Amino acid sequence: FTIMPVKSFRGEVIDVAISIEKTLLTCYGAKGQGIATRLSTAIKPINSELKRSIKKIGGVRNKLAHVENYKFEGDQDEFLKECIWARDSLKLAGESLEPNERPISIPSPARISAGFISALNRVISLNNSILNPPKDDNVTN
Repeated sequence: FTIMPVKSFRGEVIDVAISIEKTLLTCYGAKGQGIATRLSTAIKPINSELKRSIKKIGGVRNKLAHVENYKFEGDQDEFLKECIWARDSLKLAGESLEPNERPISIPSPARISAGFISALNRVISLNNSILNPPKDDNVTN
């Protein structure tokens, strides 16, 4: 049997960052190089908590890769848990897309006009009346 070497903190963070970059590219329609650019160009929405986490991961990854003798000051185990949570959350949310499918952009409720909402409510009401016709008390089964 073979003993697998344990990855260093630096190696783990860089691997997770690479996975996040790939997911942003393949599942979110992002463009460019690096986490920050891909995060800002993602077509599919990403919640703000996840965005903050991904930005933090990108910053630490860049320091680990480019700053000589960089020493992470926080709790490495907790940061790695955050990295894995961010990677897995991003992948899970992105999996709802079919390969090569581009997500559509849905406007926030604040941007939808009152006229559109009124028309939508009429369509829903009409649909409900077709699917659930009123009961006639005079008809016996």
